[in-house]
Amino acid sequence: MIAVFFVYDWMVERRNNKLIQTAAKSNTVVTNMFPGALRDKVIQQNIVAGSRPAVSEGDIKKLLSDGILPHADFCDTPALAELYMDATVFFADIAGFTAWSSVREPSKVFKLLESVFRAFDEIAWVRRVLK
Repeated sequence: MIAVFFVYDWMVERRNNKLIQTAAKSNTVVTNMFPGALRDKVIQQNIVAGSRPAVSEGDIKKLLSDGILPHADFCDTPALAELYMDATVFFADIAGFTAWSSVREPSKVFKLLESVFRAFDEIAWVRRVLK
């Protein structure tokens, strides 16, 4: 009986350690992906969202068919957008990319995109641009 308890305790501890590692990885992604103020908003919004009831598929269907919100708190979360008086939006198209990528291995496509975005990141870093 004692052996069963120790095995169960070991399994629970192992599961909790995996959960902690996953949470740490998620936190690292969010920390590296967003600027500080936006990161804090995302984390806070997820904490608040966890306390609200989820919207069901039926609610979404009703929203789409009736054109009204099923619950008053459906859109009650604050916007994550920031107002920047001086901002530029950059759109880019790589000429011939669709044809080129359709005959290449996914790893080659990934390497090309990685090098393009790395170059954009380096330019943004040098010019102190928030992207």
